[in-house]
Amino acid sequence: MCEIPVHAWSLIGVALGFALGEGSRCVRERIRIRRLKSAVRAELQAILAQIPDKEDILRQATKALEKKAVLPMVAVRFATTAYGSSIDDLYEHYSDVDRNCLHVIYERLRVADSLTDSFFEDFLRAIKDKVIDDPWKAYIDHLAEVAESYKVVRSLINSFLGGKAEDVFHITKKREGS
Repeated sequence: MCEIPVHAWSLIGVALGFALGEGSRCVRERIRIRRLKSAVRAELQAILAQIPDKEDILRQATKALEKKAVLPMVAVRFATTAYGSSIDDLYEHYSDVDRNCLHVIYERLRVADSLTDSFFEDFLRAIKDKVIDDPWKAYIDHLAEVAESYKVVRSLINSFLGGKAEDVFHITKKREGS
């Protein structure tokens, strides 16, 4: 029988320990990434559930403007915590198309929240400063743009959750054309 020297056993032990340590680290990292992705998916599902309420608020505000009245659009902001806190860690784990789709979704939500949060003050300022000829019509159009943005967001979220994120910047076509 072949005898293995003692120092070889030491090297085998070190190698085995290293392999086990790295293996468990890789498994823990994969589990962490899976959890982060799951949190983003859950957040997107919550956003989908919230969009109808936001659209209703826009409809009410639009009807008020049509009657020459102003309705403050006080509402809960969209949840963006999972995406905001994990995108740095998830960046390399999403495809370019997925990353771009998520970016557009969350930027549209950020802009919509910002516009609706400042709507009342902005509208009153426009009336006071008389910078717009017909602020009633301009702000009705403005709210229609936000509503259209919600439709785009809904479509993008559905494409992402369906596993076929929309190529919002057409990078696949650009690569094929190169």
